[in-house]
Amino acid sequence: KERWRDVADPALRRGQWDAMEERQLYLGVVAMHPGGDELPNWKDVARVVPHRNPTKCREKWVDSLDPELNKGPFSAEETERLKQLVEKYGAGKWASIAKEMPNRNDMTCRQAWESLLRKINKSKKLALKEAAEA
Repeated sequence: KERWRDVADPALRRGQWDAMEERQLYLGVVAMHPGGDELPNWKDVARVVPHRNPTKCREKWVDSLDPELNKGPFSAEETERLKQLVEKYGAGKWASIAKEMPNRNDMTCRQAWESLLRKINKSKKLALKEAAEA
């Protein structure tokens, strides 16, 4: 029965969320949020968001709608902390890393790391090119 409700039900929507669904999710989380660091019961929240299952409601909240989520660029201090945590846990352990990065989620940590790697590789290529020309 739960599999039907959460996965197989043809009434479930997939793909992008529209503005109304996002608003319903926001209002549902605010109404049912117990406060503190605890998140609400996602099954209860999903009841106020028609056509979305609890897992998708949680993912949408954690990945994009949570007002405490910092989606801006990483500061120099955050970048240094990210380097330390990747050294500690290894690249790919983004959930563990994000737990130690306030107001950042696993996705933003991974994206910041990949961006940092691209910058490092670009500067190395530039240095090699300049050395070859000298």
